[in-house]
Amino acid sequence: MALPMTRLLIAVFVLVSMSSPVFSAHLEPWEMYERLEIASKANDAGDFSTALQELRPLSEDGFAPAQYLLGGMYRNGTGVLQDYEAALQLFRLGSAQEDALAQVSLGSMYKEGIGVTQDYVLAHMWYNIASSLGEERGKYAREAVAKMMSHSDISAAQRLARKCLEKSYKGC
Repeated sequence: MALPMTRLLIAVFVLVSMSSPVFSAHLEPWEMYERLEIASKANDAGDFSTALQELRPLSEDGFAPAQYLLGGMYRNGTGVLQDYEAALQLFRLGSAQEDALAQVSLGSMYKEGIGVTQDYVLAHMWYNIASSLGEERGKYAREAVAKMMSHSDISAAQRLARKCLEKSYKGC
């Protein structure tokens, strides 16, 4: 029953996004970052309507930083109904574009078992990848989760991280 509802929500999301006055397909990169800043400030101020209006089309167009921010809104239920599946999907899309913050968020969902089965190996893998991109939060999170893992699990996570990079994030 959850699958048809999810499909309905995705269809509504796409229709609302297409009807939004902010459509980023023809925006220059600097304009996308400008819209992202507007969304971020609106979100911080509690103006979730404006944040969503700005983030949805940017996210639909594949702009990774917008996918990360929108994923956070779905994860936390901020301005939208909490939807872990949507958050995971958005974090995966951002992660595949080397958005280190999306990778840290994805790792944290695996570490905490939010919307997925708790899996320290996958958490470590995502934290490790984010850390390799220079994200300090990834480094610290990787070190913290490693304390809860066996040496063989850490080795498995490192192998998965290498495979994920070799496959350009496909199937990770």
